[in-house]
Amino acid sequence: MRIVIFDYNIEGHHFTYVNLISQALHENGHDIVVMTPCKDFNKYPLNGKERTLIIPIYNTPPLPKKWNFFTTRNYVINLWKYTANELKVVNIDVQNDIVFFPSIDEYISAYIPLYLVKKHFKYKWTGLYVKSRYIRIKQSFAFLRKGFFNINYLLNSNNCINIAVLDSGIINELTARFPSKKITFLPDIISEELPDTSFSEFQEIVNLAMGRKIILLIGAIDKRKGILNLLKSAKSLDATKYFFVIAGRIYNETFTAKEQFDLEALKLEIKNSFFYTQKIATESQFNAFITLSDIVFAAYVDFPYSSNMIGKSAFYNKPIIVSKGYLMQEIVEKYNLGIAVNQNNIKEIAYTIETLSISKDKRFYNEYLEDYSWSKFCNNIKIMIDDYK
Repeated sequence: MRIVIFDYNIEGHHFTYVNLISQALHENGHDIVVMTPCKDFNKYPLNGKERTLIIPIYNTPPLPKKWNFFTTRNYVINLWKYTANELKVVNIDVQNDIVFFPSIDEYISAYIPLYLVKKHFKYKWTGLYVKSRYIRIKQSFAFLRKGFFNINYLLNSNNCINIAVLDSGIINELTARFPSKKITFLPDIISEELPDTSFSEFQEIVNLAMGRKIILLIGAIDKRKGILNLLKSAKSLDATKYFFVIAGRIYNETFTAKEQFDLEALKLEIKNSFFYTQKIATESQFNAFITLSDIVFAAYVDFPYSSNMIGKSAFYNKPIIVSKGYLMQEIVEKYNLGIAVNQNNIKEIAYTIETLSISKDKRFYNEYLEDYSWSKFCNNIKIMIDDYK
């Protein structure tokens, strides 16, 4: 069986899962085709391996100038069309080959009839539903959003052979909604590239911190990452004991005008801080930032999904702060990896930073890493595909 791993997006977790999924499928004996816009073949671990073909994508569907109900619907339809057109170069066997989307999230929307997708996309497909929408959080007027009107309706397609999720806690709910599909849990594993500490900012942070506890917020920094809450909590903490590092591009457009003003004011006010406000170039540099930290801050706002920040913090033995109420709290408390806080309680966040900075609690990092291991990932991928065969 030949499997095509396809993703237009190579930002953040997208490219991580392109590589992890393609490697796991390859280890399970499948012929692999990898298709993304990334033209640097050195970034693919399977480059040069037998039973592997890497094909860059040159044409990507245009993004809407403004997102709303109509433009989103049209974009998703175009996404299926564009993808089908790109796949023509592979000469897929419609009966036997499978297209695997490392993130099927972008291909899912309401108000699109099944026949329309099948008209444009005739191939069998499966994928990882990274942020399964409106499962843990109920959509407004959910009782009216049935069938065709439901955001996840396209998962009913008979060309969709099954679905993988990062959240084991929603499998029963998804199975009830889509009884004809096999729902497979894939552990949210991480890329373990050796930390690259050669960039100048690494040593600069070490020098500025001067032995203080480093609290790290890292990644694509938008409003939901809780940066405002973290910086407000920093104001009440002893600047001689704590040092705050914000690493990653800040997406100002996700903040209101007032929030942007507040953010700029906090950046100037909090002297015990360092802002690395550009995209982190490599996974190795990302890992280097984690090694710098004493506490990882991941108390994201209204975020019910999985995050590999838990895996990163566990791998490098760093306690983590997450928000109460969702999957990340369940994982952190199961393995005692850190503390869950009320996401907008500034005093609680500050108190938690103080608590973790002196805590001697036993944390079950190894147990977590065993349950969220490469071997488990590969085995579950095998089960996922074998169930189809």
